[in-house]
Amino acid sequence: MSVNQIAIVAVPPLLGLLVDLTGGFTLAWALLSPLTAVALAVTAIAERSSTPHSPSGDGVG
Repeated sequence: MSVNQIAIVAVPPLLGLLVDLTGGFTLAWALLSPLTAVALAVTAIAERSSTPHSPSGDGVG
């Protein structure tokens, strides 16, 4: 949770600085898109590994 809070505070100004330095949004979006995909994948993997499985393997329980 703390990494998320740090990212919420730090990323918008950093992306704004990147836009100012490059003069466009292309590089900012090019960095933001894969980072979002990685965060989604990590979250999905963590959620899957923390979900208890039933001994019978039927997904119930």
